[in-house]
Amino acid sequence: MILSSFPIGWPEALILILILVLWFGANSVNFSGGSSQDNSESVTETDQEGDASEPEPEPATDPESTTGSTEIDPDSLQAMAPKEFRNTVAGAYEDRGYSVERKSSGKIDLLASNDSETVAIDVRSYGSGNKVSSPAVKEALADGMDVGADRAAIVTSSSFTGPAEEQASDRSVDLVDARKLSSWLA
Repeated sequence: MILSSFPIGWPEALILILILVLWFGANSVNFSGGSSQDNSESVTETDQEGDASEPEPEPATDPESTTGSTEIDPDSLQAMAPKEFRNTVAGAYEDRGYSVERKSSGKIDLLASNDSETVAIDVRSYGSGNKVSSPAVKEALADGMDVGADRAAIVTSSSFTGPAEEQASDRSVDLVDARKLSSWLA
């Protein structure tokens, strides 16, 4: 074995590997089998201290074809850059009568409000193979409560797991997948 010639044992080697993974960025390591771009969650431009967030991939679609088109299919939503997808979601809520505040830090991406309610929106730009799971529902609910929202919503360019759908139905969390969002944009 390679490590048998090193002066450190297995536990130390595992710790060293973990440190290296964390040092070089856990976001570049993908444990689910998809590409790291598919695993990207909501992206904020900068946090309040001015640190830049993860670099965004270049948009795969023509910007003219996203917010101004008459119909957007789920595949084109998945091809959008995270910032473009977030702006599309904001536009969809504005079209539904909400005023939308774009958040630049924290877990909530958008805060949509109308005369009767405020909705904390967690935007998740995922590829088709990656589904939003049940821990995201708990996080969205907690984050929505933290900002004083009446409800929470998770909007994804993908879909949701069965347990996520079950948890959301038990709580005040709206789930909007790519198909539902597409119908809003039609």
